[in-house]
Amino acid sequence: MKAADLANFIINKYVMNNREIANVDIHKIIYEINLRYLSATGRFLIDDSFESWQFGPCVAEVFNKFSHSAIIRHAQPDESLLGCRDRGNEIIGVEELEIIRRALDECVNKTPQELGN
Repeated sequence: MKAADLANFIINKYVMNNREIANVDIHKIIYEINLRYLSATGRFLIDDSFESWQFGPCVAEVFNKFSHSAIIRHAQPDESLLGCRDRGNEIIGVEELEIIRRALDECVNKTPQELGN
């Protein structure tokens, strides 16, 4: 799965909850979801690699896609994650999607400062 697809999924969740999200926080959440997915399945979720940037892990393609705005307030085109493939080329099914949703639900309830911890 491309990190940009996961970023769109994250942004839509925030918009649905009447929340704004900063570009830098998207990367922290992608990183957190990727770790939880790896822990639960033994496979990485996203195909992209993280880079170590000043404010935490970053996927350059995602940063560039959303670099037009520090704060994102509008929904992005939502591609369903069901049927996508993780880095191990396994299809993301209902169980895998639930791992992603649980991790994201926890992140949505955190402040930007808590995301960094």
